[in-house]
Amino acid sequence: MLPLRLIPTMLLFFALAGCNVFEGLYEEGSSDDPQVLVEDADFAIQNGEAEKAIQYLEKALEKEPDNARALAKLTTVRLKVANVDVLTLQTLVDDFLAEEIATKSGGQMQACRYSDGPGVTATEFDYRTSAEYTRLLGVQAALQAAQANGIQLLQAIGQALDQNLSTAAYGSAAARAGLFSSIAATIEQQSGVSESVARQEAAAFLIAFGLTEFTLSILELDTDVTSNQIQWVRVQRNGQDAGISVCAPTQANLDAMVSATSCQVPQLRSGGIALRTRAENLAPQSGVGVNDQALVLEIADELDNLLDDFEAEFPAAACTG
Repeated sequence: MLPLRLIPTMLLFFALAGCNVFEGLYEEGSSDDPQVLVEDADFAIQNGEAEKAIQYLEKALEKEPDNARALAKLTTVRLKVANVDVLTLQTLVDDFLAEEIATKSGGQMQACRYSDGPGVTATEFDYRTSAEYTRLLGVQAALQAAQANGIQLLQAIGQALDQNLSTAAYGSAAARAGLFSSIAATIEQQSGVSESVARQEAAAFLIAFGLTEFTLSILELDTDVTSNQIQWVRVQRNGQDAGISVCAPTQANLDAMVSATSCQVPQLRSGGIALRTRAENLAPQSGVGVNDQALVLEIADELDNLLDDFEAEFPAAACTG
């Protein structure tokens, strides 16, 4: 063993000789190898350094733009930074169904989507005043970046799509199983990770992408709600809940809102497909329990029913935005 008193002398000797005794020590995030950078991002995520992970993943994509594993992880970690998960959807729904806050003034709203008459009452509410909704507006840019990464991944694995996963292409369980397998197989083949790891990362990507699609649709629709002076109302008939409707100053405002809503249907369908694909194709494992899986399927079912009802009521609605 080298005596301790000689260590400073040896270091000085190596320095004078032009040797770097620390050469070979790796600094996290300094590699130009995309696979190494993805592993660095994994390590950063495990250490709770999500922002560092995003930097490493973005650098990996500069080197290899279609790196499926980097795109999947970047979509997922952006949602983590934005603090958006399945419970976010639940909170939005809870806020949407929150306690009534005002009585509708018929003098201001001349056109409504519900039938007025004896025993019918309507009360205004505005879910946009909730703390969660305000928080999501603050992370909208992060959600848009996650959406762009997700679309890039789907295009990279050869999925024929412009912006969204469509019901026409992924309406069946078999088609969704194929989508899941394509994502997992591409991650496995490109990176050399095990099949199990690839499937876990594909599942994480799909739920992140689904949540992104859904949340952005809600935020983007709000612009049209505001511009057309739309007021949400909760309707009761003879004291019984009769559902949620909307009112506006004119019929033209309502027609514009229907058109704007139809523009969001493909993105909402896409989010539902991503969530359903994830729930159908990966059994509950560590961190993802049976209750979570059931909740994801429940959300996907409710979303499909809502969109089916909209398309049935407005079969001729066209997106003009």
